[in-house]
Amino acid sequence: MGERREQILSVLREAGFVTIDGLAQRFGCSAQTVRRDLIAMDQLGLLKRFHGGAGLPGAVERPSYTDKRAINTSGKGAIGRSAAALVRAGDTVFLDVGTTVEAAATALARILEDNPIGDLRAVCAGLNAAMILAGAPGVRVEVLPGEVNTADGAITGATTVAALADVRLDHAFLGVSAFDADGAAWDFDPAKVAVKRASIAAARDSWVLADASKFARTAGRRVCDARQLRGVITDAAPAEALAAAFETAGCGVIVA
Repeated sequence: MGERREQILSVLREAGFVTIDGLAQRFGCSAQTVRRDLIAMDQLGLLKRFHGGAGLPGAVERPSYTDKRAINTSGKGAIGRSAAALVRAGDTVFLDVGTTVEAAATALARILEDNPIGDLRAVCAGLNAAMILAGAPGVRVEVLPGEVNTADGAITGATTVAALADVRLDHAFLGVSAFDADGAAWDFDPAKVAVKRASIAAARDSWVLADASKFARTAGRRVCDARQLRGVITDAAPAEALAAAFETAGCGVIVA
């Protein structure tokens, strides 16, 4: 394997993913040359190609909801507590679908049980988060209209997106599956992505709740650019290059 391909692997191990344009600029060669390298390395099983770049082998696999519930529960718990700590009396909060967002709902419910902060409104695009908060003191739980077609209880559809257009949110807490080298958030399901985008448009502050494994993964549909986010709440700092991309975009990083 040539020196350039060795260096591509080194960058990939550090950042978790690479882009064709970024590698071409780094090595002073054409995008076509980089693309040939990535094709050859993919065939050898050294990486996994995706549109515009490559990730580590296995980085594009999509775990089931049941599997997700058992992965990194302590990290997700810490992330959830940091997110819940941002909520203030009178806030309207959007809770997306996903196990890390569910951890935030659990943390918020515990805060309310111990010391109700009062007059909260939780707008939920996931049945599980809504059930976690149901009955907690000092919060009005609203479930968005729409369809439920997946095991994670996600609520999606045109009526869901339309309902968010009529809501003003203080915080949107979002789950995503991956980030690219520029810090943009990505996911898989177009119906869920549409709901996430609508919540971002309705929110004063949008936060992605994601454990550090998401920094080394890829997905097929862009949710938003990093500049559209107030911040990312995670359990471990991203690699230096990705951290710089978040900083350039004005997207904060909170390590729980």
